Amino acid sequence: MSQYGPVVLSIVGGLFVLIAGAWSLLQQGARDREIAGLQRQLAAKSDEIASLTRDSLAAVTGGESFVYLQPLRKQGRVTYFIRQTGSHPTFDVVVRVQDGTGQRVLFGPATIGTIKCGSGMDWTRPLPPWPLAPDKQLREVGWPTAYAMPWPLIFPEPPQASSTSLEFRIELAARNGITVQQLKVWPKGDRWHTASWNIDRGDTAPPRLPEDFNEAQQQDADGNRVATAPIPGAK
Repeated sequence: MSQYGPVVLSIVGGLFVLIAGAWSLLQQGARDREIAGLQRQLAAKSDEIASLTRDSLAAVTGGESFVYLQPLRKQGRVTYFIRQTGSHPTFDVVVRVQDGTGQRVLFGPATIGTIKCGSGMDWTRPLPPWPLAPDKQLREVGWPTAYAMPWPLIFPEPPQASSTSLEFRIELAARNGITVQQLKVWPKGDRWHTASWNIDRGDTAPPRLPEDFNEAQQQDADGNRVATAPIPGAK
């Protein structure tokens, strides 16, 4: 062996060590990438399961959907109708109308049932008088075995000269929670004006109503929107 033999062997050995180290690093990198890919797949599956769970729960409870009242000017009067918004039906809807203080019940509680967009008790037709069974006190003062409670949110036009501003508190209970809507109605000239955007669902922010929501003063005699200004309370 020449005098350079040990040096050559040392260099070759070092190269083998470097190659082995590089190979090990490449394998480790491949394993890391594989693990990272599996983790991403697991996270995606977890998100998918969570989304399916939320959708399944929303399909049963109603999710973010809710019902509300909207005025319609038509046939010489302004009438409030029940409407619904959301991607899921609103189940087990019960409506109760109180005066503005919440101390006196004017209508209900009356069961509406399930509402989905235009189905159920929608805004294209008024609520009929609601048959209710009287309690013992009503029977004692001579009420019949059943009586009709008329829908109180109907305002003929033009308003009478003695008409004044009115306020109402509406409770709309459903399977996914309670919506409380405050209404204000007041005469102005030969028309009724309304303010209906005060809605509380117990969330941190008020719910967003559909863009086609119109107050009475934003409608012509046939209920078509005529106002071009932003709707008060819209975001």
